[in-house]
Amino acid sequence: MISSTNVRVRQHVLREQQFTDDSISLQIVLEKSKIEVFVSCALIIMAVVVGLVNTSASLERQKEVFFKPVTVVYLVVMWLLCLYLLRKRHSETVRVIPNFGVDISGDQFYEIERIENVIINETVTTTDAFYYIALIVKEGDGGERVVPLFRSMNPAPAQVLKKAFQSIRAKLGMQI
Repeated sequence: MISSTNVRVRQHVLREQQFTDDSISLQIVLEKSKIEVFVSCALIIMAVVVGLVNTSASLERQKEVFFKPVTVVYLVVMWLLCLYLLRKRHSETVRVIPNFGVDISGDQFYEIERIENVIINETVTTTDAFYYIALIVKEGDGGERVVPLFRSMNPAPAQVLKKAFQSIRAKLGMQI
């Protein structure tokens, strides 16, 4: 790896890495917000306090304590906390290899000869509109199809999309 740059907009981080073979890796990461971190810390503190209250009961009363509403709340809170803290951060990676093609998260590879264009496309739903980066790829039957990049990151902020779009087009030798 030669260089690395980060672009941060709210919870989205675009990590661009330049490699010695002139390829680049673009990764968009959706990080936890400050509110999510605060909530998880508050849940941990609450779980510890409830746990201390429950363990202070005498051993003879453990059976009674287990069925108290406080204990049930404690177990539910701990279960939710574990689910929340073990939740993955969302990220997706696209690697652009000049003169070869584009690798999407290691799942799909599109040769440079099949890539017609790289675009920023718009999707409109009944309640929202958002933009995403897509490849226009030639099909074997002479048709074309749109292949979205960073599918799980939608909607991503415009600054992140613009920087990723410019980097991809530049590495593929397309006019920006």
